[in-house]
Amino acid sequence: HKPHPFLPFAELPNTISTIRQCVSGHQLWSAVMMMIYTASRPGEVRHAEWSEVDLESATWTIPAAKMKMRREHVVPLPDQVVDILQRMLPLTGGFRYVFINRSDPTRPIGTNYANSAMDICGLTGRQSPHGFRHLFSTEMNGRGYNSDWVERQLAHADSSFIRDVYNHAMYLDRRREMMQCWANLVSTKNNGA
Repeated sequence: HKPHPFLPFAELPNTISTIRQCVSGHQLWSAVMMMIYTASRPGEVRHAEWSEVDLESATWTIPAAKMKMRREHVVPLPDQVVDILQRMLPLTGGFRYVFINRSDPTRPIGTNYANSAMDICGLTGRQSPHGFRHLFSTEMNGRGYNSDWVERQLAHADSSFIRDVYNHAMYLDRRREMMQCWANLVSTKNNGA
């Protein structure tokens, strides 16, 4: 298994700055930032639907059928993502998907939107879209956050089959605090990215 490339956390300001400078379009920038802020898979963000988003409770509930592990996944949304979604609402709120395809608004944004952004920015081979999930896990585990919270945020199955079958805890309040911390770190290091 070849790991997805990712730059160290210290390089995050430069990485975000590079993406900001070369990614054109509010929608593409917003999709990439939502992916980073929530530590979600690119495909999860690509297929995000307005019906799954509750801005009042700041949660995004992804149905089990869309998830790799076939388990419903509730994503606590940090303030930065709520802001992104509020800005997208007037643009795509009348459509099914949060991020729509340019040529057909009934379809989601293109399959390779995140890889294209990394490629356009010259980050291919150094920072992958999926690599932001590695960066999140490394940084938040390093900061002492409970590994169960980190793994649940990443929608990973527990390595213990028995524990995975029986542990259905979502740790939503704790993950909400953790994700706000992560988003603040990303934003602080990037002057409000």
